[in-house]
Amino acid sequence: MPSAPTVFLARHGQTAYNLEGRFQGQQPIPLDDTGREQAAELAGRAAGYEFAALWCSPLLRARETAEAPELFEGFFTGAPSFAFPGGESFAQQEVRVDAALCDVEVGALPALVVCHGMVIRAALSVRAGEWLPNGQRVLNGAIVPLDPASAKAAAAPSISESGDEDATTAS
Repeated sequence: MPSAPTVFLARHGQTAYNLEGRFQGQQPIPLDDTGREQAAELAGRAAGYEFAALWCSPLLRARETAEAPELFEGFFTGAPSFAFPGGESFAQQEVRVDAALCDVEVGALPALVVCHGMVIRAALSVRAGEWLPNGQRVLNGAIVPLDPASAKAAAAPSISESGDEDATTAS
C-alpha cells in the first residue's frame, strides 16, 4: 500500500498573463485581483494540512501566493507580531483591548461588551497572562466571563446548547 504524500504542490494565483494565455517565464508578473482571491482561498485550504514548512519559488507571482498562506499561518497561530497589511499586530490589539476593558471595569458593573471573536481572544489572553491558542474560538452569540480564573477555561472551543460546533475564528 503506498504511503500518504508528504510533499504537496500548489500553483500560484492567476496573473494577467495567465488570463491572456501568455508565457511569463522569469518575468516579475504580479497576481491580478482574481489571483489574490485564489491565494487567499489557497491559504484557507492549506491551513487544514498543518504543514511544517512552506517553500516558494523566488518569482513574484509565487511569492505573492505564498505570502497568503504565510500570513494565514501567523493569524491562525496567533503570532504576537502578526498583522494584516496596514493593520495592528496581535500584540498591539491586546494593549488596545486591555486599555478599553480597564475603562469598562471602572464603570457600572456587571457590564456586557458586545465585540468580536478576535477581541475576545485578545482579552482572554491578556487576562490569562499568556496567549491562549483557542481564545479566538468563541461561538457567535456566546457570552464569555472575563476573569483570570476562568479565562483559560473560557478560551477552550465552545459548543452551543444545541451541540453546534460552528465557532468563529474572526469577526
